[in-house]
Amino acid sequence: MADSTPVAMRPCCGDAHERHGEAAPLLGAEMPRLIPADEALPIAALPARFPANTARHEIGHALATILLGGTVGKITIEGQPCAECRLPDSARWRHRVAVDLAGDAATVGELADPELLWHLAAVRNCGGGHCDRCNATRQIVVGLRHPPDEDVIAEFRRIEAVLAEFFERRDVRFIVADLAMWLSDDRTITGNEITERFGSQIRALKLEI
Repeated sequence: MADSTPVAMRPCCGDAHERHGEAAPLLGAEMPRLIPADEALPIAALPARFPANTARHEIGHALATILLGGTVGKITIEGQPCAECRLPDSARWRHRVAVDLAGDAATVGELADPELLWHLAAVRNCGGGHCDRCNATRQIVVGLRHPPDEDVIAEFRRIEAVLAEFFERRDVRFIVADLAMWLSDDRTITGNEITERFGSQIRALKLEI
């Protein structure tokens, strides 16, 4: 069954990950607690602490959405950072996964956790998870019709590798840097503004998933 859930980007969410810890571990594996609860930054504090990375992350979601035939509404790092991204109803599930993972792929040094079983556990055992990586994992599980864990992880890694190669390209890095600087200065921009100012440069790019 196809997943028709709109692709609405949310940043990786500390409190969602804490809730995951209440789920029964998958295959007996322990779920790591990446950041102690009392040390986790609230989402609203992230732009001030990491403005460049936050802006790049949201621009990554937006750029992937545009290149895969979707539309982008507001992109903001004000308050809770987000990019309002929507793919066509006919979009392939792999495209939805790519949009989820593009935020981290566009942010230098921010790749997925080495142990993806944690995200599988969050999706399968409690049905929760609202971060980009958990949502991507859920899309793969649905798209592959409940496959073995190794198949989910392999597909996750394949799409992640395609995105990493794409965002490492010199022309893409320049566009992301310019857009992220603009977003950092203005705090909020829109997809229409992006295509008005960078349309010809973006149309020259191609992202194949």
